[in-house]
Amino acid sequence: MAKRVPEFIEDERNELPGSFRLLVQRLLEQLKGFDHQVHEIENQIVAWHRANENSCKLAKMPGIGPITASAW
Repeated sequence: MAKRVPEFIEDERNELPGSFRLLVQRLLEQLKGFDHQVHEIENQIVAWHRANENSCKLAKMPGIGPITASAW
């Protein structure tokens, strides 16, 4: 979506109003910001997981990764 939306809003042939183009661009920027925040939090969880012996043991179970093990 992040790749196709800019192409869509920049395409002059679709006759979108400028205000709508601006709105979609702003929403896309917010989405990118949220995605960045999610990655930061995932990195923090994985770092905590690696430092926690019990969490590492849980992650050895099939189907359980660092995030699920950390939550337990």
